[in-house]
Amino acid sequence: MKKSAFTLAEVLITLVIIGVIASMTIPTLIKKKNSHEYVSRLRKVYSTMAQATKKIIAEEGNPKEAWASSISSVYNMYKKHLVITKECGNSDCLGYTYTNFSNFNVPYYQRFVLSDGAIVNFAELNSTCAAWGDGICEWIDVDVNGIKGPNIPGVDIFALNLTVDGLIPANCNNYIDSCTGTYCTCKVLKEGKIDF
Repeated sequence: MKKSAFTLAEVLITLVIIGVIASMTIPTLIKKKNSHEYVSRLRKVYSTMAQATKKIIAEEGNPKEAWASSISSVYNMYKKHLVITKECGNSDCLGYTYTNFSNFNVPYYQRFVLSDGAIVNFAELNSTCAAWGDGICEWIDVDVNGIKGPNIPGVDIFALNLTVDGLIPANCNNYIDSCTGTYCTCKVLKEGKIDF
């Protein structure tokens, strides 16, 4: 009776094929997993910030009317309504220099870290809510996973717009399918994926 077995060459060829398939699929799977995580974190941060915005508007009125006179006044209004683990003000208390997104390094911008680790950066202010059009009073940048990488606009850094009517994802007031960087916030939230 003849016994059959695999030869060493057959085993090695099989292992090489498995290795090639794994090297092609594993990066794609990791990218999809990270993308899903960033979208989930963005939804959470947006929801948290939108709820705080509604409370502030109920208490203080329209941002144009009263409380959006300076970046620090907007910052102070939000910090009353959020669970913050680290308050940075305009100092660099993050211990990290953003090389991919300079807005987090501007010394007079105001920032804090939420309880889930997301960093909220109160950037450019327009107290008249008119200069950029569409009633935008303030740009708020969020790094949904904190200083953990990749720290790339449109991947884990997104923009929210404080308007006279409340908080909206960047680019929702004039939504377009093509976008870059932090301007993709609306597209990411509507489509539930990062694919640009």
